[in-house]
Amino acid sequence: DAELLGIKRKKKPAAAAADAAAEAAGEGGAAAAAGKEGAAAAAAAGDDELVPVEVAPELLQELLAMGFGEARCARGLHFSGNSSVEGAVNWLAEHEGDADLDEPLLVPKATVKQHLSAEEARAQAAELLRKAKVKREKEEADVARIRERERIRVGKELQEAKRKEEDGAMRRMVEERKREKAEEARARDALRAKLEQDRRERRRKLGLPEELSEEEKAREADKARKKAEEEAARHYVYVKPVSGELACVQYSLL
Repeated sequence: DAELLGIKRKKKPAAAAADAAAEAAGEGGAAAAAGKEGAAAAAAAGDDELVPVEVAPELLQELLAMGFGEARCARGLHFSGNSSVEGAVNWLAEHEGDADLDEPLLVPKATVKQHLSAEEARAQAAELLRKAKVKREKEEADVARIRERERIRVGKELQEAKRKEEDGAMRRMVEERKREKAEEARARDALRAKLEQDRRERRRKLGLPEELSEEEKAREADKARKKAEEEAARHYVYVKPVSGELACVQYSLL
């Protein structure tokens, strides 16, 4: 009835103190609450097991030497970015009223980052550089192999194109030579026919039969043989070799 009449009930002193403490914790516990909720959600989902948070060992030792508890040190370093003692101390001062401040902070195992010593960090960096170098060399070798294969392919194509061009040029030259020989043969045949026609015409004018007699044919054959011998004799040149013997060297006018 009191609520219906708009009368506000007064809270008991204990409840009011609890609410004030909760409000004071307010923003200070937001990050811790978010961390706990995220961890709980991850654990409930079964994604990963929960493990204690890992922080920088040297910063943790400094905070422990200052009198803070280990759980507080871990929380302060974790939620302040794990970067400096001052940041962790400031975070602890702001969250002094958190109820779970002294409880161990658990986070999903997959989110834990391994903190390496200086020597381990150098070794890890050297290993990363080595892997990067191996990868780069492999990529360069692959590129070189592809370029060499492409160079060989282009070279073969150029050689094949050159061979085809040479074959085509040779065929064209042979065909041209055949045409020239055919034209020369036709010209010789035409000349022989013209000479034969002129010979027959002269014989008719002289009152002689057009066809040659056997004696005339023999004389014409003898004249052709002598002419061929004279032509052959012009193709020989006699030189004196080093040995002192005579040598007959035939050369072609072609």
